[in-house]
Amino acid sequence: MTLEPAQSRSVEVRSLVVEAAVELFSERGFEATSVDDLARAAGLSRSTYFRQVGGKEDAVFADHPHLIEELAAWMDEQPSDPWTTVCAASERVFAHLSEDLELARRRYAVVGGVQALRDREIVTERRYEQLFSGHLRRTVPGLEPVDAIGFAALVTATHNHFLRQAVRSGGDGGNGDSGDMEGSGGTASNGDSGGHGDREAAAQLTARYAEALDRALAMVRLRFGVGSPADAETGAGPGHAPHPADDAGAAAGADLADDSGRVPDPALVPGQVVVASFPTTMPSGEVLRRVRQALESNASS
Repeated sequence: MTLEPAQSRSVEVRSLVVEAAVELFSERGFEATSVDDLARAAGLSRSTYFRQVGGKEDAVFADHPHLIEELAAWMDEQPSDPWTTVCAASERVFAHLSEDLELARRRYAVVGGVQALRDREIVTERRYEQLFSGHLRRTVPGLEPVDAIGFAALVTATHNHFLRQAVRSGGDGGNGDSGDMEGSGGTASNGDSGGHGDREAAAQLTARYAEALDRALAMVRLRFGVGSPADAETGAGPGHAPHPADDAGAAAGADLADDSGRVPDPALVPGQVVVASFPTTMPSGEVLRRVRQALESNASS
């Protein structure tokens, strides 16, 4: 996705605001830092700050509005099944937030120490859930709202779990439980202050958690009845090309073929009976989508 110059500048400004907010809130504290301080540190006027960022509570989350807009456009362009697309979108969020692991750790520490920022974090997470559930409801006709909301919430919670494990880790080889962050601590960094070894260690750590997230999301799809057991076993998730049979429903347990192996089309074969089987956990809207897609694919072949 190519950004226009104005969009690119906006993204750059928001990144500067995040960095300035994390630094100032860490050094001075949230209450002692003013909007003027934030604007000055980011090289913005007060009016530009309010227009592009909002209030003081929005500063450490200033990169999220553009990311959400970018994700919405990207998701609408994806040809793969919507459940995999939602999971892939969450992985894109993980990649963005863990790109600079040291900044992610410092942001995590700042947010955890201020109730107003924790409240804003909850609002931001809710926006991602709404983005994901909205995509499912648009692309899976007949899907019950509770199924869309439930899947979106589970994907978001899974993403948050692995992101927090990554930022809590102190470069101890991936054991997040033993590296809880205090202040702006953490030994593995891919910021400019660390050496090549630190940046490489941080990149390897991030990659391990990204792979763990990929496997976990495959399990989420499987438990929700919309995934493939083979995906969950191999860890083949959103970052991998879907099996051609996935969109027709075969990989998730759909069986529409007759004795010849060809999917029958009731509209073309009078009296033909179509038998389909799906996991009982699969949402009814997804069942209808896969049956319709399989029949349409057969009719056009």
